[in-house]
Amino acid sequence: MPVYAKRLSGAWRKCFEEYESLCGFEITCQDEMDTGKMTPGEVWEHNIYWLRNVLAEVERIRTPMDF
Repeated sequence: MPVYAKRLSGAWRKCFEEYESLCGFEITCQDEMDTGKMTPGEVWEHNIYWLRNVLAEVERIRTPMDF
């Protein structure tokens, strides 16, 4: 999953690449960074918020009790 945003410093690119490597999801809002609608920090927070929501949904799944 490539980080294709053009407006990223090397440090931000490394952060987003590590994010993708760890969670397996491509970052969202890369186009918004390129157009200046969102900063890399805002995109980072948006993606972390999304992951937290996914985790909350997964935690709500009722699993069988016979582990």
